[in-house]
Amino acid sequence: MARRCGPLLVVVVVVAAAGCCSGQWVERPENVTARLGASATFNCSAGADAGDVVWMKLDWTGDATLLFFNTEPWGADATRTSAAAMPRGGVSITLTSLERADDARYQCSIKDVALSDTAQLTVLGTSLCLY
Repeated sequence: MARRCGPLLVVVVVVAAAGCCSGQWVERPENVTARLGASATFNCSAGADAGDVVWMKLDWTGDATLLFFNTEPWGADATRTSAAAMPRGGVSITLTSLERADDARYQCSIKDVALSDTAQLTVLGTSLCLY
């Protein structure tokens, strides 16, 4: 004799509270192209309550250098690199007087909401060498 099953009951819970959903970008880092000697800025935010922000430089050999923890410099060249808190949470970094060595990927990680994204800085221009 075949078994008959009753109707399947599916319950869907929708949460619609402000700030309920962590792990969402407000502003993620975007690729930047700039000339030698110019400036470049990267923004990174997941909102005011998202937690600590870490910025790293990833070079072409795969090495990573910690630049900033929130707005505190760690490995950044303080004469050419700065970090600032963003109005809606998060941290932006600015590199000034760009050099060839700045041509790399820059990674922002927001620890409390487990977000991480990388943007490319492409430095254009050539050095003038006289022989």
